[in-house]
Amino acid sequence: MCQLNLYIVKKDTNQDEMIKLLKKHFIFEGAERVDDEVLLEEVKDDYDVYVSAPMSCNCGTVQSMFQDAEVQTSWQDFKSSLISKELKRLEKLKEFFESPDYEDKVKRIDEKSKELIKKRENAKGRELEQIMKETQEFIKENSLVYECMKYNKHIDENGNEVVFNTIQEDIDNVERNVACNADAEFEVLKNFVDDVLKITDEIKLFSYWQDGDLPVVEKEDYAFQDELKIEDIVFMPYKTLFTIFKR
Repeated sequence: MCQLNLYIVKKDTNQDEMIKLLKKHFIFEGAERVDDEVLLEEVKDDYDVYVSAPMSCNCGTVQSMFQDAEVQTSWQDFKSSLISKELKRLEKLKEFFESPDYEDKVKRIDEKSKELIKKRENAKGRELEQIMKETQEFIKENSLVYECMKYNKHIDENGNEVVFNTIQEDIDNVERNVACNADAEFEVLKNFVDDVLKITDEIKLFSYWQDGDLPVVEKEDYAFQDELKIEDIVFMPYKTLFTIFKR
């Protein structure tokens, strides 16, 4: 299941122009108008609904990126807080990863893991439940080691030692990784909206999680074109019908 973003405009809006704008700004060649049977009840009579990719996935896009966040501040403050927390976590990992104790702890974890796997092989009922509980507690107690282990060297198919990425690389790229390029993506969306509002007087945005049920509007909100902010988009709850009016 994935997130899907809908772009909704009045029926008299030129369909070919809408498709061109979707492809121009969102790259995907699969941009299309959505069939009537999956339209939102609130807009199906007077609007057409478009997707930037053919009814598939918009996960990771700026729309509703942090829709679960309990936001009390601006996007910049929220982003700074995320980056600060992640940097502290990564610096802690790096310090431990480079400590003399790390390799010894990895060996002990490997030995204990093999022991627990062997104990589970013939266990049943309450005994198995107890072993699973012991396993979960062991993982929790050694969570720092497990987090670091993903930075260990691996052997590829040619027998060479490789590292997929280092802790330092994650530190260097922390803003991109944590904020998911939200600022750049918002600029793309805003440029798309500005172009759409050259051919019509409003556009509605709607994002939802595709769980098999038809989408239902749970909230409505709006902004004028020249007042649109990243906070309107990045924190937008799923199933919000968000209208942007031309000014």
